[in-house]
Amino acid sequence: MVSKVVRCMKKIISLVLVIFVIIFNINVNAVSVKEAIIESKDEVIVNEEFDLKVKINFSDFNKEDKNGLGIALVYYELLFDDNVFNIINIEDNYLNSKVYKDKDNKYYVISSLSKNNENKCNDKILYCSDYEVILKLYAKRKDDNNEIKIGDVIIGLLPMINSKKEITEEDVTLINVSGKSNKVLKIKENDVQLGDINDIVILKDKIEITKQMVLESKDNSYSLDEKDNYIEKLEISEYDFNFKKYTNDYILKIKEDVMKLDFKIELSNKDASYEIIGNNNLMDNSEIKIEVKAKNNEINTYKIKIIKEKEDIKEIEEKKNFFNIDFDNIDYKLIGIIVGSILGLILIIKLIMLLHDRKLEKKIKKL
Repeated sequence: MVSKVVRCMKKIISLVLVIFVIIFNINVNAVSVKEAIIESKDEVIVNEEFDLKVKINFSDFNKEDKNGLGIALVYYELLFDDNVFNIINIEDNYLNSKVYKDKDNKYYVISSLSKNNENKCNDKILYCSDYEVILKLYAKRKDDNNEIKIGDVIIGLLPMINSKKEITEEDVTLINVSGKSNKVLKIKENDVQLGDINDIVILKDKIEITKQMVLESKDNSYSLDEKDNYIEKLEISEYDFNFKKYTNDYILKIKEDVMKLDFKIELSNKDASYEIIGNNNLMDNSEIKIEVKAKNNEINTYKIKIIKEKEDIKEIEEKKNFFNIDFDNIDYKLIGIIVGSILGLILIIKLIMLLHDRKLEKKIKKL
C-alpha cells in the first residue's frame, strides 16, 4: 500500500514538473559550471615571464543535442596588485580573449567566440568544451602582496539550434559562477630587467555584461573598440615629441616665429575620428587640443600647452647679425673716430721709439 502511494506521488510530482517547465519555458538542459581554477608554478622570479592558467570546468555538454546550450562569452575580474605584477599577454586556442582595465585599475578578461573556432558544437557556431586560457605575467618586484585572484565568473550561453529562427535576448542564459579562486606566489629576487609591456585596452568604466553582448558574440561582432578613443601614434614635424597613448597633457617649446604645427596622427581604432583645435596663430601659452571621438561618440581630449622660446631666438638673431653686417645702418663717424685714434696711437709709439733711439746713439758716441 505504501509503495503504491509512493509511486503515485512520484507520478504527480513528475507531472507537475512537466507542466511547470511547459508553462515557464525552463531550459532543463542548462550547462552546469564548476568553480574556476587558477594554475601556476608556486615560485616566480622578479622580471621573468611566467604562465597563469585559468580553467573553468563545464559539464552536461551534449554536442548532438540541438536543444542544448553552448558558450558564447566568458567574463571574469582579475584581482592583483599591478604594482607587483604586470600582464604581458593572453593566449587561448579557441576563443577571442582580451584583457581590459578600467579607470579604477581593475582588470577584466572577456573571451568571446572566435572565427577560427575548431572546437565547435553541432551548429558550428558555439563553443562546447572546458574553458582554458593562459595569462602571461611577470613580477615587477618582491612584495608580500603576491596573491592573484579571479572574481565571480559570468558565462553567456545560447541554444544550439540550427534553424532559421532568429535568436533573441530571451534565448540568452547568463550563469554567474559563485566560486572564486586564488593563487599565492612566492617571489624571488632577480637582477634581470624586463620592459613594462602589455597588451591591455584601457577603459573609462567597468564592463557590464549584458545579454545583447552575448548575442553579438555569436556573430563575433562584439568589440570594445566602439569605446576606443585613443591616439596610437602622434608625431610633430621638426620636434622630438615624447607621446604616450594614455597621457593626455603635454608641454611643447617652439620657436617664436612658429605659428602652426604639422601633426602626423594614427588612431588606435580606425572607426574613431579626431579634430585638432587651436593650431593656428600660435602664441605663448596657447593650447592645442586634439579631440578623439570613439564609435560610440565618447570624446577623449589630448592637450598640448605651447611655450615660445623668446630668449633663445634673440640669441640666435644676435649671432646672425654678428656675421651679417647691416651696412645701411653703420655709424661712419664713430668708425672714423676709432680709426683716427688707432692711427694717432701708432704715431705716438713710433715717435717715442725714435727719440729713444737718438738718445741711445748719443750715449754710444760719447763712449
